[in-house]
Amino acid sequence: MNHIKSSLCRAISLIIALLLLSIQACKPSENAETVSGTETAEAVPLRYAKLFTMKRGNGCTWIDVFAGEKNSQVPEARYLLVPRGKAVPEHDADMLVVETPIRRLTCDNGLEVSFLELLDAYEALAGVSGKVLISHDRVHRAIDDGTLAVTGYGRSTNMERLLALKPDVTFIMTSFGADLPSRLRSYGMTPGLFSAYHEEHPLGVVEWIRFMGAFVGKERLAESIFREKEEAYLQMQQKVRQLRERPAVIAGYMRKGAWSTMTAPRSFVTMLDHAGADYLFRELEPERGYLLSGEVAMQAGQQAAFWLNTHSRASTLREVLAEDARFAGFRSVREGRVYNNNGSCFKNGKTRYWDIGMTEPDRILADLITLFHPELMPGHKLRYYRRLE
Repeated sequence: MNHIKSSLCRAISLIIALLLLSIQACKPSENAETVSGTETAEAVPLRYAKLFTMKRGNGCTWIDVFAGEKNSQVPEARYLLVPRGKAVPEHDADMLVVETPIRRLTCDNGLEVSFLELLDAYEALAGVSGKVLISHDRVHRAIDDGTLAVTGYGRSTNMERLLALKPDVTFIMTSFGADLPSRLRSYGMTPGLFSAYHEEHPLGVVEWIRFMGAFVGKERLAESIFREKEEAYLQMQQKVRQLRERPAVIAGYMRKGAWSTMTAPRSFVTMLDHAGADYLFRELEPERGYLLSGEVAMQAGQQAAFWLNTHSRASTLREVLAEDARFAGFRSVREGRVYNNNGSCFKNGKTRYWDIGMTEPDRILADLITLFHPELMPGHKLRYYRRLE
């Protein structure tokens, strides 16, 4: 009898041990990487964009967005994009979880709208900031006929109207400051921070189509479009590789006694270099945001062979001189080399340069090379630029 009891106890002990081993095997090791977090997510290589990062793993996408300030190391926003119907994996508390593809969204600038059109995702657009920052003819028609809501932008954003639209994501520029994203979150909405305009490389701007593509479920299409635009730009850039002569250029306009460089963002300065020109304000840090000393600008104007992006609807030198008679002393004015980036305009008269041209950097580069080195571009007709006669 004791022998039977002893055998039974050993059998029960063995069963319990096997059960414990089985349970332990089902638990992930403390040192193991789990598919539920970012540990197993692989970084998605971005070739030019510096103001967002992407990782993918287990069918999900992690995105960090940075502001436009140089050397910004702390993300302004962090996103976890989860396909609809999939369980939300473990994530950091500060991450915004977004189900993809998003079905309703709002935009506050024309570049975002252009990306949606390229991705065949325009129908997801439920509202826009208005006609000030977006000049697309299609958007303006929709606003006029009441099929597209106007939400305002920055501090004038209409929160109640946004709430009524129930967007999955509200895309906004990071330049509007930290108060707007926090306000949107306090209303239970998800801000989609957008820093494309602050990228230093023109292809970095275009690469933000991959950011937008991740939200609307068009990652492969976004990658394909970007590769085409990259190839076209790099081929155009090759035309100036052997150049030695580089004309000096200024860009901007006078504003209340100071010179504004808003029409020459970082990506444009890079493009001038790629077009075989030297931007005279490249090494100068603006005193107040985008403003330089008027005296510094006037001195540069005496030297520069070209003046670009005069930030107006001006089509003649007479209109430019009416703004400040001292411009008559500019070398570019005397020699007739003043060009405005309003060669192609929407029906409302605003240039397509910022809304659509930024998605076609190869065409802008072709225009610039034609201005500075026409011998390299025989027969090219300007698309985004016009000479002020």
